[in-house]
Amino acid sequence: MKKFLSVLLASAMVLSVVSCTSKKPSDGHRDRDNVETQASKRENGGTEATEPVINEPTETKETTEATTETTTETTTEATTTTSELPVDYGTASDYVTDIRDTYQYLELDGEYHVPQVVFTTPYAQQMGEEIRDIFREYALEISNVNNCHYWYTKYIAFLSPDGVLSVVFVEGGAWDDDIYHVWNFDVTTGNQVDNWTMAERAGVVDIRTAAMDAVQNYFNNTGMLVVENYELVSGPFDHMYETVADSFSEDRLNENMPMGLTNDGKLFFVSGLASFGGADWYYEIYDASGIDLTYEEGWVGSPH
Repeated sequence: MKKFLSVLLASAMVLSVVSCTSKKPSDGHRDRDNVETQASKRENGGTEATEPVINEPTETKETTEATTETTTETTTEATTTTSELPVDYGTASDYVTDIRDTYQYLELDGEYHVPQVVFTTPYAQQMGEEIRDIFREYALEISNVNNCHYWYTKYIAFLSPDGVLSVVFVEGGAWDDDIYHVWNFDVTTGNQVDNWTMAERAGVVDIRTAAMDAVQNYFNNTGMLVVENYELVSGPFDHMYETVADSFSEDRLNENMPMGLTNDGKLFFVSGLASFGGADWYYEIYDASGIDLTYEEGWVGSPH
């Protein structure tokens, strides 16, 4: 009897396992049935089956690296852009003042305007001493002959975009025989800026050639002279052929000639040029394009 019950129980367990297995088809069966069903729909004019979308694995590491590189490049570009912004040095008047009242004791009849810079460097002190020496000579001349040939002084100051302050002080003569003095400062240090540094900042390689080109343009700008290859082609007076030639001489145009930078960063020069007046030549101030700066806006003092 016990054997019969054991056999019966075992049979029931086998039937139970088979029944459960038949109720759960494998994943492979489901996929096959699905494909067959979709194929049947296409054949019977039903809705076309949509191909299953396979999501490729995202390469997170490369994406992250690319994002990092992009961010770094953007940051670098932003930093570069910021560093290339021009520095605001203000205006020339921020660094130069007129101290004409300092020289009232001379009791001169003329009008004297005198520049003083805000710097206290040795170069600035040198500028002040040179100007004081000029007025000592005026005082001496007045005490001797009760008159002074240089009856006025004036000045102009330029500030280039890269911070070079050029101060031009002019002694105005009774016969237009003016004397020019030029000082060039680095406004960040108050020290002197030499000619080669200014030429480099202006993009000039050969100072003498640049000055010769400027003089030639200056003469042609008058409308009365025609100068080509640094020689006078035609002019109103015969004697000017020689004086124009002298204007291009190396004695007047050289690496150490008085020069500076204008507000727009152009070189300007001071040299003796052929004149239409009584003398053969006078000192003139002109920029690299040959523009006469005598009447430039910004002069403090009597006009030329």
